Amino acid sequence: MSLGRYDPFASAPQDAVTSIAISCDVETSVVIAIGPGNGDYGARTMTGGAQALLYNLYIDPAHSRVWGDGTNGSSTVSSTAVATSTAIPVYARAPARQTQLKPGSYSDILWVSITY
Repeated sequence: MSLGRYDPFASAPQDAVTSIAISCDVETSVVIAIGPGNGDYGARTMTGGAQALLYNLYIDPAHSRVWGDGTNGSSTVSSTAVATSTAIPVYARAPARQTQLKPGSYSDILWVSITY
């Protein structure tokens, strides 16, 4: 997932959306969890050198439910996997005005668990 070009002086948060595709030969219920990466579920962090860009992943487009592993106030997503690919949307948001950031590339590595 890419948040695109982040402007630390913008007054609005930076939003992005992507999806996780799931499928299974036999229709089955699944639970999808996402790890905290470099931060925690309160605020994930993308790092770039010594700098940290705060962001989070959400279950809903209103950015009100953090997607995590069900701990520390986070939620998991339940869905049904079928033979054809099902796209589960992932909503991201980086808060506005992170003015301490220096230009550069920022990244994070997250685990995704699909339990059936």
